[in-house]
Amino acid sequence: MSGLFSKNNIPEYPGKGPPEFPFQPKTEPPSFPKENPTIPIQEPEIDPSVPPEIVTDPSRIDPFPNPNPKPDGPKPPLSPPGKDMPFPKPDEVPPLPPRPPEVVPPCPPGPEIVPPPSTPPPPTGPSIIL
Repeated sequence: MSGLFSKNNIPEYPGKGPPEFPFQPKTEPPSFPKENPTIPIQEPEIDPSVPPEIVTDPSRIDPFPNPNPKPDGPKPPLSPPGKDMPFPKPDEVPPLPPRPPEVVPPCPPGPEIVPPPSTPPPPTGPSIIL
């Protein structure tokens, strides 16, 4: 226990150890030769008459496939080609059948409701005289 404490009872911690990587002074980058040799790039042989091959990644499979995939070709027309059917002329539209007359049902018997008068009646109670 006395190895970590000094005579004044103050703990002494071991000093910093050597750095893991020794210090290296910065050096200038190596100089390149003035004449850079160029490496010829070989173009792949491409035949213009052959369309490019479309490569798909087989490892990538869609877990949720599209329920309505797009068709490979154009869809056929909905109706055969030909003269369009014209709209009927307004004169040729058949008239609507006549409606039965609207009948108002009779009111049930009861007390007659009198509308209120347009002016209020005069007060009947005692009045205050000033």
